[in-house]
Amino acid sequence: MAQGKSLTYRVQHIPLHFNEADLSARLQQAFEENERGRIQPLISLVPSYHAKPNSQNALVQFHPQAPSFLRDVERDKIGMTERQLPIKDAVLNIDANFFGLTQISDPPRGEEIKMECVTCPPYRSLC
Repeated sequence: MAQGKSLTYRVQHIPLHFNEADLSARLQQAFEENERGRIQPLISLVPSYHAKPNSQNALVQFHPQAPSFLRDVERDKIGMTERQLPIKDAVLNIDANFFGLTQISDPPRGEEIKMECVTCPPYRSLC
């Protein structure tokens, strides 16, 4: 992938006890030997409210490039390829096919979550 155009990946089914360092360490275990220390994952963890409510999701970018174990996900133009990484108590699912439908921030506890619907004539609202 061209430098400066970093694909964002979604990682699903992350156990609640994982933090960014835990996820980074697990991802780096899948790197090839020559990629370790050269590729850095940038991770943003958020709670999962959809697929598995007792888990987390993450948005991950790799710099300066994605590791080779994600090459098929990166090359898939229709976004249907996924990669799984087993961990002790779950299987992480990595894809790039989330079209912005993954929550990207963790709202403060107890704060009401509001959703805005946008309509673009002549289309009807999807909300």
